[in-house]
Amino acid sequence: VDSKTILGVVFFVALERGIDAIFKSNGIEFPAMLAGTIVLFATMIFAHIGFGKGEGIYQMVKPGADLLAKWLPVFFVPGLATLPLASSVG
Repeated sequence: VDSKTILGVVFFVALERGIDAIFKSNGIEFPAMLAGTIVLFATMIFAHIGFGKGEGIYQMVKPGADLLAKWLPVFFVPGLATLPLASSVG
């Protein structure tokens, strides 16, 4: 595992933990991992449209995303399974 992969994984973990802390401090019951996906997608779209930097962000997170994709069921399924339990959704 190279340093770019580790940096990408650390980015994703920090993003999810940060969003989770914000949600908990504001009493929001929504899976932070799904919100992180939305935030990252929106950031890449706006960065690409507004500044032409979407490809740079993609290249930064791709190695970590590739590693995490191998473990996707372990990380993503619990968030989807608890989504209907969120009072703001269901």
